[in-house]
Amino acid sequence: MKIGSLVELIDDTNWKYILEANDIYPVKGVVYTVRSVEAFPNGAGILLEEIVNPIRLFKQGEVEVHFAAKRFRELLPPIDIVAKIEETKEVELCN
Repeated sequence: MKIGSLVELIDDTNWKYILEANDIYPVKGVVYTVRSVEAFPNGAGILLEEIVNPIRLFKQGEVEVHFAAKRFRELLPPIDIVAKIEETKEVELCN
């Protein structure tokens, strides 16, 4: 999973802070865009373009609540636009 990947939430069970905070959580089956990927001791966490929560104090310091990457499945990796442009140029030169 990379920044720009399209992902779908596949596991919405047992959200740890859902009743304790006013954070917005992703919904199962909805497609989101990855805005950030961070490494944490218990695994990778992601932030989503479509959901922005306030920064709060956690063990890791002041951060926005991340969502475990393992709760999502990647639908489409980000497109390398520079590579696509170069590929198009090469095809045009060959024709």
